[in-house]
Amino acid sequence: MHIRVGCEFRYDVTWPTPTVIQVQPRQDGAHQLLQETWQTTPERPLHTFHDIYNNTCQRLLMPAGEQVFRYDALVEVSGEPDPVVPDAVQMPVEELPDDVL
Repeated sequence: MHIRVGCEFRYDVTWPTPTVIQVQPRQDGAHQLLQETWQTTPERPLHTFHDIYNNTCQRLLMPAGEQVFRYDALVEVSGEPDPVVPDAVQMPVEELPDDVL
């Protein structure tokens, strides 16, 4: 099964700002990334790197002014539902232990 994922971020930047963006699906999951595109307005070069957890990150310097970032991807997934645990406890976020965050 194919699903499309994406997002758009808009910023109004007061001065040049070093930035790291992390929105892409992991490369080592049970899914397969078929295609992806990044769009920046105004057009900016993005530097791709992987953090210590193997997350794909984009690094750039945002100039002063309005910025728009768009990410779009087509992902192949199994189509199987996620496992459900009906008796699982749902805790309020403020009560979660630090190591869970």
